[in-house]
Amino acid sequence: MTAGRRVVLVDDLLATGGTAAAAWHLLESVGAHVVALEVVIELQELGGRAALGDLVVEAQVALDRLQADPHALCHFGLRQLVDLVQDEHLLAPAGH
Repeated sequence: MTAGRRVVLVDDLLATGGTAAAAWHLLESVGAHVVALEVVIELQELGGRAALGDLVVEAQVALDRLQADPHALCHFGLRQLVDLVQDEHLLAPAGH
């Protein structure tokens, strides 16, 4: 990583913001300039943006409340993620 390189941090899920904040600070500690965070899913109820100060955050799917048992998210697999993103018309099926 070269000093001053502009970086967009990409993650699958923004919940409390702890993981994203740690990655942001790690990248900046080696000289990168993190300009934004892009996430596939944001669980707004958990307030992750607050941990990220003024960092620009863009979410493809923002859920304002957990409608099921939050522990069920631990079992949220890649197939379910792809299905969700396709249902939201954010990702075209392969070959399209």
